[in-house]
Amino acid sequence: MFPTDQEPKAELHCHLDGLLRPSYVRTIQAGGFCPDLNLKELSNYYPVTDIDAWFRLGRFYEPFQQGNGDLLLEVLKLYLHDLIAQNVSYVEIMLSSFFDLEDERLALMLQRYRDTADNIDGIEVGYLWATGRSKFEQRADRVRWLWRQGYIDGIALAGDESARTIKDFRDIFQDFAQENIPVEIHAGEWLGPDSIWDALEYGHPRRLGHALSLFDDPALPPYLRDKDIHIEFCPTSNIKVAGVKKIDDHPVFKAFEQGLNFSINTDDPGHFECSMNSEFRLINSVRPFAAGETDLIFSNALRSSFRDQGDESS
Repeated sequence: MFPTDQEPKAELHCHLDGLLRPSYVRTIQAGGFCPDLNLKELSNYYPVTDIDAWFRLGRFYEPFQQGNGDLLLEVLKLYLHDLIAQNVSYVEIMLSSFFDLEDERLALMLQRYRDTADNIDGIEVGYLWATGRSKFEQRADRVRWLWRQGYIDGIALAGDESARTIKDFRDIFQDFAQENIPVEIHAGEWLGPDSIWDALEYGHPRRLGHALSLFDDPALPPYLRDKDIHIEFCPTSNIKVAGVKKIDDHPVFKAFEQGLNFSINTDDPGHFECSMNSEFRLINSVRPFAAGETDLIFSNALRSSFRDQGDESS
């Protein structure tokens, strides 16, 4: 067993609709789910090596996943047991696929997600509602309602950074901040540091997803460190679909050097055929972890988590 496989871990950046993979399809089909999903056809979409392949796989999965909270719950159960086997004791899952269910059905579905996670020993689960920028305005009130009802632990603003600026939504995010709704914003994944500054100034995030361009502006690292803004790195995802050419170039290594608060995550582990263990191994292949570093990453992830943190100041 690789040394880091045995270390405690926490995952903060993982999309529910990025969990499905061929091995899970076989298992859920044995249980009567997704009988029309053709495994042989599915194999044509793997491996995912670039953004175009990622979109193609997403389009293939979409008809089976969209609005299908029951299927995705079965997939999530499989993933949680996989995480437990990797010594992951806490995970936050970003939900999006069944957002358009009517209120009563959505509430019942989310309660089932809560109950299922609470009944699995060995791991604690938080839920964020993830939505893209293009649909954020019309979904903001519903996100607020879900948070007030206790169905979600915060919000993740994901998707295409170029679609809208965070400044466009500053009034909504100001209201979220006043209500202490925890916010994560995907920024600096495909765009430069201006996108990160836009998120920080107008979105009041406690965490940033990816933030790959953060070292392109020398003012950003000390700002993030001083404000204790957490960064969610996703190495395999960043290499396959973002701007990182090889693992040696990943900003996680500068984050180590400059003492930033960050975690290591999978993003879409089904699409990218990765795991929490493989992500830690990938980093270790370039820069072996020093004594105490995996513990620090674990503790930083836990203290930056959103579960039960809504009453804290943002």
